[in-house]
Amino acid sequence: MTDVGLVYVNWGRFVVDCPAGGCHDAREVAPGQDGEVCVAGHPMSLRWPDGAPALLAELQRRPDERTRNWYPEGHPAAVRAGLPQGQSVEELRAESAENGAH
Repeated sequence: MTDVGLVYVNWGRFVVDCPAGGCHDAREVAPGQDGEVCVAGHPMSLRWPDGAPALLAELQRRPDERTRNWYPEGHPAAVRAGLPQGQSVEELRAESAENGAH
């Protein structure tokens, strides 16, 4: 069985971390892509967020690419760091407005 990688947005790019235990590879992925293989050879299927193009479009409106980030609910890196997860486009828009990005 192939492990499932959770697609997230990092600095305005779609990225997936290898879900294989002990592997720390991350790969940039493209919309429509349904699988990837990490540098260590672990195959994975990709779980894309609902509305991925709209999420990315909203994040691209932010002038600083370092703030163009989004994590799905339960993403391990976001959980460890206490970062927001599963935000809607409307929540991203409000967050941008609060920080003067719109």
